[in-house]
Amino acid sequence: MLATRDAAEWEQLLSAAGIPCGMVREVGEAASLPHLAERGARLPLTIPGLPEGRENVAIVNAGFRMAQGGPCIDTAPPRLDEHHAEILAWLDSEG
Repeated sequence: MLATRDAAEWEQLLSAAGIPCGMVREVGEAASLPHLAERGARLPLTIPGLPEGRENVAIVNAGFRMAQGGPCIDTAPPRLDEHHAEILAWLDSEG
């Protein structure tokens, strides 16, 4: 039955019927939802070395707010194996 319509149609139909629902989105698709920018839930982030010169990206912040401060990020995630040597050294020192 679910295969008879796409996810967006089901989301609209179920929501109109008062059934809480939401379609599963890819990260890029979720990050581009307009209401995230309106609520300040989209954070700008610079990640050097991304393909196609897209170093300035937007990521989705946590789904909650705090009275003061709150979750945020201002540095790019580590590259693959960026901290490899430090982790191995730490593991060796714990043994």
